[in-house]
Amino acid sequence: MKPRERTRKRGSEERAATKPGDAERTARPFSIRPAKSEDFPALLAIDAACFAAEIRYSQPEMSRYMKARGAFTLVAEAADTSIAGFILGVAHPRGGHVITIDVLPRFRRAGLGRQLLQAAETRMAAAGARHVQLEAAVDNAGALAFYRDQGYRAVAVLPGYYPGGLDGWRLVKRLDGEAQPGPPLP
Repeated sequence: MKPRERTRKRGSEERAATKPGDAERTARPFSIRPAKSEDFPALLAIDAACFAAEIRYSQPEMSRYMKARGAFTLVAEAADTSIAGFILGVAHPRGGHVITIDVLPRFRRAGLGRQLLQAAETRMAAAGARHVQLEAAVDNAGALAFYRDQGYRAVAVLPGYYPGGLDGWRLVKRLDGEAQPGPPLP
C-alpha cells in the first residue's frame, strides 16, 4: 500500500495571538522524542482527529508502516506530556520518505509541524539520505505552502493517488546541499 499525503497544515508561519486559543498554541513549548509502544493508541487518535476516514490510517496500516525497515516515529510532547503531534518517516541511505505528519488542531500554527519535519530531516540525513520525498494532494493549498516554505519542490504528478481520483504531487527536498529538483511550488 502506498503512503498517502497526510499533512493538513494551514501554513507554516507562526501567528500572533488574535483569537481565543492562539496564545495557548504559541506559548506552549514542545519536546521531540522517539515514539514509544505505549504511544500507539494516542497516535491513532491523533491521526483520526487530523484526517477524514477515507485517508486516515487504520491500526494495521499504521502498525505496518511503523515496523517497516528504516521506519521511525517522532512525537511532539507538550509541557504536560500530552502528545500534540507526530511524524512517521523512513530513513535509508538511498533517501528518506515522510509517511505522515499529524498535528492536533489546537496545537497548529505554533511551528510544531516545522519542528517535527526538521527533526525527521535531520534523522534522515544522519542515516545517509541525500533527499526526502513525500506526497501532497494537488488541492491542499495549506500543505503545499508549508512544504514550499520548507524547501520542497514538485517533481511529479501522481494521477488518481487519493480517494475519489484526486491527483497528488510527489515533493522532494535535497538534504545534501545539491541543487533542488523540479520547479518551485506555486
